[in-house]
Amino acid sequence: MIGAAAFVRNAHLDIFAANALARALHAEALDSDEQPPSLARFVFRPPPDGPTTAGRASPTTRSAG
Repeated sequence: MIGAAAFVRNAHLDIFAANALARALHAEALDSDEQPPSLARFVFRPPPDGPTTAGRASPTTRSAG
């Protein structure tokens, strides 16, 4: 597939390689000081200034029912 975002990850959601489009789509998660970057850490570890991505999604998920 030409023009598709692609990355290589393991079972722990650590990202080991990504093409240019995947880097653009996941830039915030990939610009981590911790290596390798991890989608799990990005979603569940709280940033210094607010709730986690999962925490921001919880009120929306609860009110959808």
